Amino acid sequence: MDTVSVRLLSEDGLDQLVRTLGLGGVCMLVLTSLTVLIAVKLGSILAALWFDSRYPELSDAMLHVYRNDPMRCVIVGLFNIVAGVILAIILLSTEVLALFGIALMLALIVFAYLGYAVGYRSAGVTIPLPARWDNRPGALILGGLVIEGAFFVPILGQLLSLATKVRGFGAVTLALIARRRKEPVIHTAE
Repeated sequence: MDTVSVRLLSEDGLDQLVRTLGLGGVCMLVLTSLTVLIAVKLGSILAALWFDSRYPELSDAMLHVYRNDPMRCVIVGLFNIVAGVILAIILLSTEVLALFGIALMLALIVFAYLGYAVGYRSAGVTIPLPARWDNRPGALILGGLVIEGAFFVPILGQLLSLATKVRGFGAVTLALIARRRKEPVIHTAE
């Protein structure tokens, strides 16, 4: 199977891409890819702002679990991500249950973005902020910019992003379980 991605990884792949698209085309491809990535990252911060303003009590509970029980968050998050993806793949491979597989994948994506939201907030409340930004939305925006900015650091940034997602996924799960059991929510200071 000779795919474009396999050919790009070969020795002549980049040369072939430049011959096909031209140098200007390659530059446009790179700039377009970076623009889409930045738009997705900013959209993630905006989604976190919306969620935090719409559900502040749940956001506080998620932050409490995220900061006070990090190892449990990582274990629960990792288990849920791995088990959820495997189960979704199994469901998607069947004709009858494929719709449930799609629904599970969408739920996993939503939980992942909520995991980022709690990570943004945690980073934001940790950073000493100027008086103008020392509020709930300001902490979330600056924390989001720090975490998403770190993503652009090769390898280390992607590992930080993955760790934030896994730990946040676990915090979301544990906070929702506590909410369902009607356990008391401990509010954190802003």
